[in-house]
Amino acid sequence: MPLPGGYSFRFTGMKVTQHDGTQHYTKGIEPDIIMKPTIQGIVDNRDELLDKAVELIKNNGATVSNPEASR
Repeated sequence: MPLPGGYSFRFTGMKVTQHDGTQHYTKGIEPDIIMKPTIQGIVDNRDELLDKAVELIKNNGATVSNPEASR
């Protein structure tokens, strides 16, 4: 299916499984780091989740400076 910007989308009806054989569909991918926006971040008009993602990418995911972020 062609999309704007030269992108395309394909869908398969095949059964897709994880490397260990468990099903992937209806479960999705469980995040390594669970974060939720804070009221202060919303008040400050900051996207804390995006900020954390950028931080992790820049640090190759090796560090989490906010211990609350990994809960």
